Amino acid sequence: MAERATRRVIAYFIMERKYSRFAELGIAEGKTLKSILKRKPAISLLDEYYAVDSWEEYHGHLKEEWEKYYYEIKEFTKKFPQLKVLRKTTLEAAKDIPDGYLDLVFIDADHSYETVKADIIAWLPKVRPGGVLMGHDYNYSSVKQAVNEIFSQVSKPFARKCWIFEVSKNYFCKIKYVPLFKKMSFLYGEP
Repeated sequence: MAERATRRVIAYFIMERKYSRFAELGIAEGKTLKSILKRKPAISLLDEYYAVDSWEEYHGHLKEEWEKYYYEIKEFTKKFPQLKVLRKTTLEAAKDIPDGYLDLVFIDADHSYETVKADIIAWLPKVRPGGVLMGHDYNYSSVKQAVNEIFSQVSKPFARKCWIFEVSKNYFCKIKYVPLFKKMSFLYGEP
């Protein structure tokens, strides 16, 4: 789960860039989600907030705990109609979102190397030019390995555990993973 500084970075992007479509991967008990929902300027700009998690047994939490978290998050949809809770794996949910549709995607789900890499590959095309793909826990060796294998360079803001990749033609040259580079070039034109 993202620490306070990372939650501020997310809110900053939403408010400063007037982003209206956001996906958060890895909700768990919803600390980041609750933080964004509490920020009136940020939540008022969002037309769609996709909360993606399978809420399955993970990190020693029992199924009952995950069920409780899931239903707590679902309750927020009553007050925030822009909140769309997708109880799926991140890769299943990516199939539901059109390419180039989102302004901001935040990856904080399974931190294994394979899953982080798969999430980046699946979700980067979902971000429109001018948008941002960002993730948490860059201090984990598995996350850092996946990120560095795909990108030659990412930004690291003051939220030290965070990594950011700006989606624009100028930055496509920083995509080292050739199939993803080709897909992004196909979607948005050659850099």
